[in-house]
Amino acid sequence: MASIYLSSSAQQQLARISDIQSEPRRTLTPIQGYQNLPLVTLEKSIEPLTDLIEDIEAMAYNAVQQTQELSAIPDGFTVNESASLRLYSMEWKPGSLYTILNRILRSEDRELQEPFFYYLKLFLTALWKLPPTGRIHVQRGIKLDLSEEYPEGKTFTWWGCSSTTQSIKMLESEKFLGKGGIRTLFNIDCSSGKIIKYHSAYTH
Repeated sequence: MASIYLSSSAQQQLARISDIQSEPRRTLTPIQGYQNLPLVTLEKSIEPLTDLIEDIEAMAYNAVQQTQELSAIPDGFTVNESASLRLYSMEWKPGSLYTILNRILRSEDRELQEPFFYYLKLFLTALWKLPPTGRIHVQRGIKLDLSEEYPEGKTFTWWGCSSTTQSIKMLESEKFLGKGGIRTLFNIDCSSGKIIKYHSAYTH
C-alpha cells in the first residue's frame, strides 16, 4: 500500500476535526467566573498561562504582530480580539493553546479553568462579535466506532471548541477518514457556528 503524505496544515486540520473522543459523555457544570472580568490585551490575558503552556508568550507576541501587519482587520475587531483567535489557531510543540484549552474545557474539575479566564473573556468576546453562520450542514469524524457512546435521541454537550468542515469529499479522502473501515461521521445541522478563517493563522 502506498504511503500517504500529510502536510503540516493537513495534519492540523485532521487533528482538530477528529478531536472528538475526549469529549465528555456526561453533563458538566457551566463555565463561570470569566464573564465579569475586564477585557485586557492578549499578552496580558495569557500571563497566568506561562507556567502551563510552553512558549505561549512568544506565540502571543507573534499573533499580535501578524495581526498588526494586516492591511485591515476584518469584522471591526480590535487587534487583541483578532489576535486571540489567531493564537488559538496556531500550532506549536510540545502543546498548542487549542489542545490544552480544549482539554481544560472538557474537564470535570472546573477549577482548572481559572488561569484561562482572562483569555476566555477575550476569545469569547471575539467569537460573539462574529456573525453566526446561519443554517449550514457541517461534518466532523473519527476513525473509531462511537455509535454506542452516542445513542439516538440523547442530547450531548461538546464543551470544547469544535472544528468542522463543509466538505464531505475532504473527509472521505484517503488523507482524512477515507471511504472504508471503521469510522464515525457526525453530520451537524448548525445555525450558530462561527467562521474564524479571516482571523486564523491558516486561511483555508
